[in-house]
Amino acid sequence: MPTPEPQNSHLFDAALAIVSAIDERSTYTAGRTKAVVAIASAIATALEESPAEIERLQWACLYADLGMLALPDALVWKPEQLTPQEQQQVRSHVNLSLQMLANNPAPVPTADIVGAHHERYDGGGYPRGLRGYEVPRLANMLCLADSLVGMASDRPHRRGFEAGMIAQIIEGERGKQFYPELVDALATLDIASLLSMRRRPATEARLLRVEVA
Repeated sequence: MPTPEPQNSHLFDAALAIVSAIDERSTYTAGRTKAVVAIASAIATALEESPAEIERLQWACLYADLGMLALPDALVWKPEQLTPQEQQQVRSHVNLSLQMLANNPAPVPTADIVGAHHERYDGGGYPRGLRGYEVPRLANMLCLADSLVGMASDRPHRRGFEAGMIAQIIEGERGKQFYPELVDALATLDIASLLSMRRRPATEARLLRVEVA
């Protein structure tokens, strides 16, 4: 089943190009947003979300971490473990992203997704500690896609994980961090192919076509 393109495709391409340029500031985040858009869209398509909902999800992928730009680089790129105070600072990026979204709204509503993309199915997330199906499903899709890309990315203290290891870790988070049905949907997809989006031009992210069982 093909992944639909955003109705505002030219505007989306431009916004994706800008966010992707921001990603290129570091080798650790280069190509990140392209991959998150591709993976989140593929999961949503596998679950037969409507084109309108997939478009909302795609736009949310662009806005979700923009709040990080308001934080000091020394904090965002700190290689050592963060202190509890620093963790709280980093967590503030969710509300900062929502402020940016309010001042520069996307063409479709995305605040519910952006504001909950760090919530967990088991209630251990932030900023509100939502639990189970209180967490918007599209927000949990974004969380899953973002987590997958993060695990695949090199970090100062480790190399990125291979697709097989990522699949095992995600399975272990079924009903904990992620909706069980989202983990099932991801299992139908080729994770390695999705992660390859990091190495393609930004405008290809929305054109990904994934056949699901």
